[in-house]
Amino acid sequence: MQVLIERLAQQVFQRMEVLFIRELWRQGRQRPCHPVSEPATPGSAAREEPESLLGEFEKENGLSLTIEVRTIRLTASQDRLPALLELLDDAERARAQTFRFPHLAAEFIQSHAAMRILIAEQIGLHPRAIQLSKGKYGKPRVTGQTGFEFSISHSCGLASFAFSTQGPVGIEIEKVRVLKDCDALVQQFFSHSERDELGRLRACKQQRAFYAVWTRKEAYLKALGTGLVMPPRTVSVTVDPDAVPSVAGDNESAQASRHWRLVDLHVDAGYAAALAYSGERCPVSMTETVDMAALLGDS
Repeated sequence: MQVLIERLAQQVFQRMEVLFIRELWRQGRQRPCHPVSEPATPGSAAREEPESLLGEFEKENGLSLTIEVRTIRLTASQDRLPALLELLDDAERARAQTFRFPHLAAEFIQSHAAMRILIAEQIGLHPRAIQLSKGKYGKPRVTGQTGFEFSISHSCGLASFAFSTQGPVGIEIEKVRVLKDCDALVQQFFSHSERDELGRLRACKQQRAFYAVWTRKEAYLKALGTGLVMPPRTVSVTVDPDAVPSVAGDNESAQASRHWRLVDLHVDAGYAAALAYSGERCPVSMTETVDMAALLGDS
């Protein structure tokens, strides 16, 4: 027990270091770093400390685990982008230069900087010290952090992140909008059973159903680590947007419906989002969606 207490104390000390680094960012020092949560403002819910900070302690002592979801509006000003770019590694900076349109590059820079800031908050490292590697099909992971899983998704100025210490996790968000090629996408990516069920829904419900299937399925494939390498048509999820989501079938895994959980998320107006994770059902902690400025600690 004494050993466990000492390890917990060490993690708390790391958390204090994170608080100190955040203050340096706020003061505009030379080495900007990530903030932790802002104090609650009147009328807003106070943010709980992330459970995953104590993930290893919880696992060893049989305590409950929580998946944390954070959503950030990518609204940083143009003059903030150079500092955010400095938080990225060489591969990320090179990727940012490949975007044809400046607003897409800015979204990429902000979403990946936010990702590093939030991961740093979880594990107690400086954002620039985080080393990322990729799995067989490109799923990112933090090097040297066994048991820590995360997922990122961004769409039209909004980014969502999921963090877990209990197993694989995937998150997907999409801006809801009218798609001219919706029918072609349904034929290409939906399973036969999904297409049939979608066709039986009332017309006024079909757009919501389309985005429910898309985000649920994409979150599941992200959690698996395959992404679209696995043909999406081989996976079936619940189609009705008002029904409890689940993995209805996976041609590659007969046990998928038993081992995987899906959760619909309400991240911001005009967006559809879903979370996928493996194992027993556990609490999902969501905080209020905030602007990038709040994450950076700007007043």
